[in-house]
Amino acid sequence: MSFSKTILKIDYTAETDRICEFIRQQVAAMKRDGIIIGHSGGIDSATCAELCVRAIGKDRILALLLPEKESNPVAAEFATKHIEKMGLNCTTADITGTLEGFGTYEKRDKVIRDIFPDLTGAFKSKIIIKKNDLFVTLVTRVYK
Repeated sequence: MSFSKTILKIDYTAETDRICEFIRQQVAAMKRDGIIIGHSGGIDSATCAELCVRAIGKDRILALLLPEKESNPVAAEFATKHIEKMGLNCTTADITGTLEGFGTYEKRDKVIRDIFPDLTGAFKSKIIIKKNDLFVTLVTRVYK
């Protein structure tokens, strides 16, 4: 297949059916009764949840929210609204303690301090995604 603008011509119905069949096959192959799906409030997890509902039905899906201390509360609102709209069962498990146990925050802060040696506890950081027509760039913004 060569790369051209025709590569974007997709039969959406056929692709949706193909993906849903794959989901059904995987659930059956693993001898599971349903699916637990993490929902972040973003388009990726919303799309996956919708496909799972189409594949096996809403009653066989459990949505899982995994907030942590630095999660944006708006994302949880989006996820909750979408989960309610679909009529899914949902549970929430705060993973802050797990991330702290793995040293995730400390490791991240060390990497940032290696780049910004003056970083102290008075500073906060945020990973920002900057987009233009050609690139997506991850930027760490440090502020007081």
